[in-house]
Amino acid sequence: MSRNIILKKAKKIQRRTVFFYAFSFLLPLCLMLLLFALQHITPFGDITFLKKDFYHRKIRSGHSLSYSFNAGIGANFFAIFVYYLASPFNLLGLLFPEALILEFMSYMVVLKTALCGLTCSHYLRVHFSRTDFAIPFFACAYAMSGFMAAYNWNVMWMDVLFLTPLVILGLERIFYGGSPALYAISLSASIYSNYYLSIMLCIFLTLYFLTLSAIKRPRLSSVISFACFSLLSGAIGSVMI
Repeated sequence: MSRNIILKKAKKIQRRTVFFYAFSFLLPLCLMLLLFALQHITPFGDITFLKKDFYHRKIRSGHSLSYSFNAGIGANFFAIFVYYLASPFNLLGLLFPEALILEFMSYMVVLKTALCGLTCSHYLRVHFSRTDFAIPFFACAYAMSGFMAAYNWNVMWMDVLFLTPLVILGLERIFYGGSPALYAISLSASIYSNYYLSIMLCIFLTLYFLTLSAIKRPRLSSVISFACFSLLSGAIGSVMI
């Protein structure tokens, strides 16, 4: 009997956790769609959310990925690719016709905003060891923050923004003697996706680690692990850079 009670409690906690994460994802997603509807943005109207920088056609046209004649008398296109197009999400654009690329990129912003809410709620849940529904609203505040409102048209930055809570959570695990896997994987993905905003993230991580060290003296192994896996993440990202 007691075993059945334990299983029921475990299933209840599992359902609650799934609902918790789903709510954290769907809340900013629905708010973004509501804003699109209010502003008559496609498909709720004929206004496009993004309107510039989409003039290179490479993969479908069969042109070189290393050089482009669409910039002045010619330019290194790989440098443009590394900054603007390195996100793996952009490969999904190959599934859409050229006429819908602007709409595709617009809704990538919506999706990544929702992912910001999801990853931030996971960070807050683990950091504060709680699952009450105040957390999704604070996560939504991150996803719909002033920075996001001002810069979400920089679609190439969005991957770094939704990966940031995972990177910070990984750093905290390292500081308290946990596994470095989350930190190394998420920071590598961030640097690979967009090196520019990842520079700001790396500066923040260094300052945050120093702040934690000022509050509580870290183990020598944690300091070494932080340094080594930061360098390893940079090395993995440098394959693209």
